[in-house]
Amino acid sequence: MAGLSYFIRRAVSSLRRYASTSVMTIMVLAVVFGILLSFLLLAANVNHLAANWSNGVRIYAFIADNATPDLPQQLTEQLRARSEITDVVYISAEAALSRFQSEFPEETDILVSLQSNPFPASIEATVKGGHADKAFLEKVSSELSKIEGVEEVVYGRELFEKLSVLRSLLFWGQIIVGLAITLACLFLMYSTIRYSIMLRRNEVGILELVGATPDFIRKPFVIEGVIKGFAGALLAAFAVAVLFRLGSSAIEDELFSTFGVRGLQFLDFSTIMLVLLSGAVTGGTGSLLAIVRHESKTVEQ
Repeated sequence: MAGLSYFIRRAVSSLRRYASTSVMTIMVLAVVFGILLSFLLLAANVNHLAANWSNGVRIYAFIADNATPDLPQQLTEQLRARSEITDVVYISAEAALSRFQSEFPEETDILVSLQSNPFPASIEATVKGGHADKAFLEKVSSELSKIEGVEEVVYGRELFEKLSVLRSLLFWGQIIVGLAITLACLFLMYSTIRYSIMLRRNEVGILELVGATPDFIRKPFVIEGVIKGFAGALLAAFAVAVLFRLGSSAIEDELFSTFGVRGLQFLDFSTIMLVLLSGAVTGGTGSLLAIVRHESKTVEQ
């Protein structure tokens, strides 16, 4: 433990001695990790949005004007018999008109010029959470569409498909961005520590002359890289958290008006800790690569 504290003191001393370079490196790392955290935050909230939206997916079966009087009862019983359906409601044409007038009072002028009610009667079925997948929705829609007297069946297919595609893109995007961030951090730490070694080449040379082991020379540089990587990731997490706090309300209002869901969430504690750990590991790894490269060049000379 005493040996480790010695190496930590040497690393901290180096950070202080070359404060401007250290601060610049940490700031650049903060930008890099900020991009990663922002992408993870976007992906997490898209998944959360999709999960919330799918919990309230509704299938609407619109009934034709010439349908038989018993069709609404028939459809209601058919849908209620499904375990995946949690609620079924019959909405008459008059109720649909009343709902439109209450939800969109500014648009009621459109109805003035119409001599009849433009809204058809419909059956509204709510799908249980976890069952609102494309295969199930398509199956139910197809079955209902084949029933005589059902004019149209809708469930928000376009929005559902767009969310599915977006979630898939974000999944692969997380992998690609994560790899790119890792490579960028490794390169940045490699370049920074290599520059630090050049500034301290006399000190490193003296240590080599007096017989210091490679492990003894490497540890302060690796610890320095770990500190820089961790500090950069921590600064990025703090900045992203502040920006999220400032902008989440406005974004949430926009999401509610578009998708009808609320509840933006920040990244969970485990994800933040994983990013901080990644910062420390990539910082230390990049530093180790730089010092090993320096040693190999020294041997060649």
